Amino acid sequence: MSGDVAVGDLDSNKVGSGARKNEGKAPLDYIPVRHWVNLWEDELHSNGHDDVLAMLWNLAWWQEGEDSRVWDALLAMKSSWGAAVDTFDFGAKKYAKWNWAKGMEFSIPTACILRHTQRIVDGQEIDEDSGTTHKGCITCNLHMLEWYTGRYPQLDDRPIFEEE
Repeated sequence: MSGDVAVGDLDSNKVGSGARKNEGKAPLDYIPVRHWVNLWEDELHSNGHDDVLAMLWNLAWWQEGEDSRVWDALLAMKSSWGAAVDTFDFGAKKYAKWNWAKGMEFSIPTACILRHTQRIVDGQEIDEDSGTTHKGCITCNLHMLEWYTGRYPQLDDRPIFEEE
């Protein structure tokens, strides 16, 4: 691992080595997305963030095993795709171009989506680190999850359990 990168390895091109500076960030993915939806639903709806609410419901269903729902979550945020490009550009400068495409455990972008949603619930629009919108950051991470779901099943660490 290079420098102060908490997840992944910037110097590697191996699948799963996508780097993130997640040290000290709350692992909100330890609580199922469905619980966060229930907590934030009224606040998001009353403040006109129905796109984020629709995204969260689809993310909850995806986390519970419905792979196609990650694309539905991404479509719910289609008005933020341009802002996602700005976020990818920030990431390319902070880490490296296409660093994200190497993959990482699915829980990492999931937790990031939840942290940015928490900021929206708190009334923040702009991410302090990147200068882009929180919705753009969410959408960027959804693009990552959609990419990973289709390409890197070995990185799938969703809490899905087999029935007996």
